[in-house]
Formats: sequence, C-alpha cells, structure tokens
Amino acid sequence: MKIFITGGHVTPAIAVIEEIQKRLSNLDIVFIGRKYAMEGDTEVSAEYKLISNLGIRFLPLTTGRLQRSFTLTTIPSLLKIPFGLVQALWYVLKEKPAIIVSFGGYIALPVVIAGWILGIPSLTHEQTQTVGGANFWIAKVAKKVCVSYADMIDIFPKGKAVFTGLPIRKELFASSVKPLFTLSSKYPLVYIAGGATGSEFINQCVFSILPQLLTQYMVIHQTGYSSYSTALEKFASLSKDEQSHYHVFPYIKIDELAWVYRAAKLYVGRSGGNTVGELAALSKVALFIPLPSSAQKEQEKNAQWLVNAGSAAILHQEDITQPSRLLEKIGEVLAYYEHYHKKAQEFSKEIPLDGASRIADEIKKLLP
Repeated sequence: MKIFITGGHVTPAIAVIEEIQKRLSNLDIVFIGRKYAMEGDTEVSAEYKLISNLGIRFLPLTTGRLQRSFTLTTIPSLLKIPFGLVQALWYVLKEKPAIIVSFGGYIALPVVIAGWILGIPSLTHEQTQTVGGANFWIAKVAKKVCVSYADMIDIFPKGKAVFTGLPIRKELFASSVKPLFTLSSKYPLVYIAGGATGSEFINQCVFSILPQLLTQYMVIHQTGYSSYSTALEKFASLSKDEQSHYHVFPYIKIDELAWVYRAAKLYVGRSGGNTVGELAALSKVALFIPLPSSAQKEQEKNAQWLVNAGSAAILHQEDITQPSRLLEKIGEVLAYYEHYHKKAQEFSKEIPLDGASRIADEIKKLLP
C-alpha cells in the first residue's frame, strides 16, 4: 500500500514519516514537493535534501500560487497552476496511493485536489494559529484536518478537525547530543535564525551590530544560503577573539539543532509555526521578529501565543529603525531571563509531545 506525503512544512512531515515507518511499515511512502526552493535556483531545496537523505522517493512538482499582491511573477505563477494540477493527476493515476497526507502550502493543493477528483482520501495538518491560504481550500475536500492548537477545532466543520498538536522530531529530545563548540561561562549563547531559508532583514541587522553583539554574547547565526558568503566575509574581518564568539551556518541540521536549542539561552528570529512549537516544547525563551508579510499575520499570531504564555517577547520589524534597537531588545529580554524561563518551563507542560503519533492514528483510520 502506498501513501503520498506533500506540502511546504517539511519538518513536521518528517516527524510523521518517522512515526509511520515505525508503526505502519507496510506503507510505501512517496513525497511530492519542490526540488528547488525558487524557480531558476541551482541549489536544491532543503526538503529535497532532507527527504532524499531518508531514502524516500521524491517526486518533484511544478505549480504556481495565488499571490497576495500583483508583481511581474503573478501571471506566470497563475499560468503554472493548471500545469501543476495535470502533473498531480498524473502522479496520482500512476502511483495509486491509498491516502494523501498534506502539510499545507501551495505545493500540496493540486495534489490533494487531484486525489479528491480520483476518489483518494486525504488528511491535512494545519501548523499555525491561522488557516493558511492553501489549507483553506484543502480542508474543504480533506477527510480530516489535524490542528496544532486546540482552539482551532471550531474553525472547521463539526467532526472534521482533531487536535493533535505539532509533530516534533524526537531527535530534539535526545538525551545525548554532540556539542558544536565549547561554551563560555561568561558569554550567554544567543541563537539567531530567520527560518530555513534565512532572513535578509535579520541578517543585515546582525551584520551591522556584530562587533557590539560579540562583546556581550556568543552567537550562533543561521543565515540561509543566500547570505552565507556575506557572513563568512564578516567573520574574516573579525578579530580572533570575536571569531571565537561567532558561529555561522547556512542551515542547521536536526542533530545539530538539538544541541543548539539545549545550549542557547535565547532564540532571536522569525516565528514560523514549527519554530514556535519547538521552542514551547523545549522551554526556551525567545525574542520574535515576525515576518510582516506572512499570510493573515500568522507569524504575529504564533509569536503572540508565547508572549501570552510569558516566555517570549516581540520586536516588530518596522520598529527596528536602527540595528542597534535589536541589540537593546536582546539585552532587555536577557535582563529578565529568569522570569521568562520560569514561564517557559511552566508552559511546556501543556504542550503535547506526541503529535506525530496522534496524526499517525488518524492516518490509520483512513486507510482501506
């Protein structure tokens, strides 16, 4: 029996894949996604690398998306939508999956619709505090909607949604992790990230305040691939002492991330659903800079969830008129670190850690 897994949120997808492999070993898993993050890229996408490294067959899909504003790419993107549906129909007809499991995003929409047309049941997971644009339509034809937040159940038709929590990879809770470098007792470790692809805005802020930042903190900076060469140039211009405080990565793998989360005193960066869920589960203190252009302000709502819990603060991008404001805000949060950390520890007890298992239960119910 075969299962299709698709969507834009690859980290929770992998958590569910690992659970399926453990519990439903008779299922042949096929992943449908983007081979390249952006059109014209020569660097393959993170999802392609991660899925391929698991030994899972990857079927690339080319499709378009509905954009929130009109740009030069709007019309070409719209024209790709029918192509994506035809390609998805071909995959479903050829592979004949028993079920389609979606993790949202524009890449999943044609796959789920193709399955619906051909009578294949689907299940989707909504990662964030709001219903994403693709999941709004996917949920209309899906048999089951799994949500990360209990208060989202009532958004969907009665009986369709189930609270599973966020699927979190078990590697993040490993009892033993390999250190990436030696920590300092004098300088707190700050982990700065802009999501899997990095944030140009956050990166430029960090580059502007790097010498001042490194006099007070050790920094792990996850830049994404587009800014990585600039970060290496900045690193080369630092003194030996400053270099010992600055650790830069284009992307942080799951086994490395387990140590980073454990070692870092503060997370600074974007507030995607997966990141926020992991921070909550791991009792981490955070300073969020929500992506202003995220659909329906979902990153703002994700961040506000932990602000309401008392474990995080928000610094809006539009309020960073000078990069020094970021440095000031990091200092302000760490000045009250014990308060934030206590709240984080209390709130983590409310976070379900078996999201992947709960989703696997729902998948099993839909199998023939």
